[in-house]
Amino acid sequence: MRKIAFIDLSPIRGGAEISFELILQKMNDKEDITLVISKDSEAFTDLKEIKTERIDLDKNTLFEKKNSILSPYSAIKIIIKGLKTKCIYEIIVTNTFKSHLFGFGLRIKNRRVKWIIYERDVPENIFIKLLKIFLHKQSNFVIFNSNYLKRKYGNVKTSEVIYNIIEANKLVSEKRDFKKFVFIGNLTYEKGFDRTLEVLEKIRKKIPEAILYVAGENGYGTIVTKRGQKNIIYLGYDEKRNCLKEAGFIILLNRRKESFSRAISEAMMCGIVPVLLRGNGMDEYAKENNALLFDSYDSENISDKIFNAINDGKTEDLSKNAKESINSLIDFETTIFKFGSVLDNLTNQE
Repeated sequence: MRKIAFIDLSPIRGGAEISFELILQKMNDKEDITLVISKDSEAFTDLKEIKTERIDLDKNTLFEKKNSILSPYSAIKIIIKGLKTKCIYEIIVTNTFKSHLFGFGLRIKNRRVKWIIYERDVPENIFIKLLKIFLHKQSNFVIFNSNYLKRKYGNVKTSEVIYNIIEANKLVSEKRDFKKFVFIGNLTYEKGFDRTLEVLEKIRKKIPEAILYVAGENGYGTIVTKRGQKNIIYLGYDEKRNCLKEAGFIILLNRRKESFSRAISEAMMCGIVPVLLRGNGMDEYAKENNALLFDSYDSENISDKIFNAINDGKTEDLSKNAKESINSLIDFETTIFKFGSVLDNLTNQE
């Protein structure tokens, strides 16, 4: 069994961490796996069967924004921590930017260790992009979660596109109500939540009974709660209240910072029709026959197209195609097999 460290220093649980969890659970019986996380991490509390090592890095360092004036100091601090950490692993897999920095520190001191970068983030500025390209070149292999993201970093030669691992929600009803909409994710400008609210407002002029389920936190969440509008049902991240159960459309109208959307792919697996802007990784699997796609943001045009799709009876076909296409593209077993092949190839390299 190979000794492999899966490193994720994020103190919070997001889409990247969910994918990591699924890989760990699937491969734990086949490999000698250690999960390396920060001392205060709340991202992997359910993985009690996985051997875990906690790294002493304070939350302020890990929460420091990549474009902050203090970010270079935090980056150096994380690299030094990697340098000082004993490495007993044959392979390390780093997830998220700050985990890559820590992995770089480990690699400087231990040149024999094989390093896989799991790249999931669109570069926020030219400095971060150049730094990540440098880290990619120091690693043995880079896994991107979309072709769009791979192109953003200049098509790294020793790399492959492997979509984030998604498991279909088996408890979701087959019935879709196309007057019910859903938004999933942090309620922020970057996720386009402001646009979702604008489009809903236009839709309600045509369909007064339209409802928006909101599953997310932060940002505009407080505004939604204070409004208390009857047509907006704010769920937060309450897993007991399944916002995918009946909704017909999922709206994620941003091109600001996204390469692969777990929310969109999970929704499509349930037969929910995505409403998206073209221009990022999501339109690799959301197409004209299973989604409503737009070249630019125009709330009036978008609400008209949604209304016409409902009125013309096109929604059932879009829903059926969404479910069939995403399940054939993002297959759990195939994704795990691809990841295992990357490990095998690295092990066989001298």
